[in-house]
Amino acid sequence: MKHTYDYKSCKLYGREAFLGGNTIRLCCNGHLAKEPEFFKFYFNDLGNGINEFKERTNKLFKMHSKNLPGPCEGCPFLIDQIGQTDFLEEKLLKHISFTIGFNGDVCNIACIYCKNQHKKYTKSTNPSLLNLVKQVVESYGDTALPNLRFASGEFFFRKDAEEILEYLLPKKCKMSVVTNATIYSENFMEMIKTYRVHFINTSLDCGTKETHIKVKKRNLFDTVIKNLITYSNAGLEIRLKYIFLPGINDNEDDLINFLIFAKSISAKIEISTDIQNRKNNLPSHTMDAIFWLYQKSQENNLSVQFRQEGFSEYDRSKIKNMNMLIAQI
Repeated sequence: MKHTYDYKSCKLYGREAFLGGNTIRLCCNGHLAKEPEFFKFYFNDLGNGINEFKERTNKLFKMHSKNLPGPCEGCPFLIDQIGQTDFLEEKLLKHISFTIGFNGDVCNIACIYCKNQHKKYTKSTNPSLLNLVKQVVESYGDTALPNLRFASGEFFFRKDAEEILEYLLPKKCKMSVVTNATIYSENFMEMIKTYRVHFINTSLDCGTKETHIKVKKRNLFDTVIKNLITYSNAGLEIRLKYIFLPGINDNEDDLINFLIFAKSISAKIEISTDIQNRKNNLPSHTMDAIFWLYQKSQENNLSVQFRQEGFSEYDRSKIKNMNMLIAQI
């Protein structure tokens, strides 16, 4: 039933549980809120952990429906709303993301903006990703299983990646993967053919080999482009992220070549910047480059959106003043 009243709204919590080893997070940006400890907790049993996730979600849900910020106070993603809404309908858990914290988490490149020190997650005492995937699938069953998202290091570089894919192939679950696209997987291609892979998300961050080497510290640009084209030709949706790094990839050559490639595979574009420096305002020439990429993407009929979490409050206000669509996925 719809009602008209003042309330607070956030699209980021409640619909996706972030599992990192033996922890669960309610939100990908809980660290920005006044009470960040509310958004992350430890669990020993998956069922109890998901129940705790739902209880905390419902607590936020009730406070926001009464126009109270609660633990979310101070988070830029909490929005004041007024009007007719079905906000009181319960949020449903639609995605389970496997993030950093599992035995075997590793990456084969070294992005200059990445904060994760993957070596510390290779201890045998960390939980097994394969075992937790099996627990999730078996506990939900085929009909009620949320979409699975893999974002723990470079998924395809994991020793158990192929085993996980072989386990999931006969199941009915849907999935997406955050990947640097440096490694081609035949099992993943078989998953794509089942139409159960929603998309892959790749931070390309450039349009030239030279800049790719600067940002990723590896000479794998040609391999990445080849793999992305192969997956796209198989019908997979590709989401390309461009993380702007002042003085490194905010130049004409990178932007033009990135746009040409994105258009060639009908990619969806996400614009962001280094989250480690989100308190610092970007130089004017970098903001100009960001606006250029946004506008040219629209002119070329490409889906494009901003990922706010990397921008300072001042830069977010500049984006809003440009009447641009600010969104979070």
